[in-house]
Amino acid sequence: MNHFRAKRRLAGLLDGWLTAREEAGVRRHVAACRRCARHLWELRASEQLLRGLPHALAPRVWTPAGEAGLRAAAGLAPSFAVAVEDRMAMRAAVATALVVALFAVVASGPWNARAREPRGPHNLLAAAEREATIAKASFERAWVVN
Repeated sequence: MNHFRAKRRLAGLLDGWLTAREEAGVRRHVAACRRCARHLWELRASEQLLRGLPHALAPRVWTPAGEAGLRAAAGLAPSFAVAVEDRMAMRAAVATALVVALFAVVASGPWNARAREPRGPHNLLAAAEREATIAKASFERAWVVN
């Protein structure tokens, strides 16, 4: 088993998700690869740390106010991540509004020839007459030349 396949399966090895054949291949690779052995050790250490944490009930739906309430109940300082997330959402909304406004300006600007032409059935008739005039002129030219 190559290094990248083995590394992707290390978490599955810890959780018991691998087949016997995959598990044997990953174990052989870990025995030969120092980087994967270290990564497996780090995964095990992380799992042990997480298991040692106390269990807390989280709100069903995450909201900044819900997180602030949990942090206050736990005696923690307000989260910087909530403020950053609010600013990021505002920036995304402003960027979207600017893109929509730019598109509207480009689509209806004076450089757009179609925007200046009035629409309606009379324009179709005028366009057909222009095409007929062009076709007639080219037909007459063809007869004069030959």
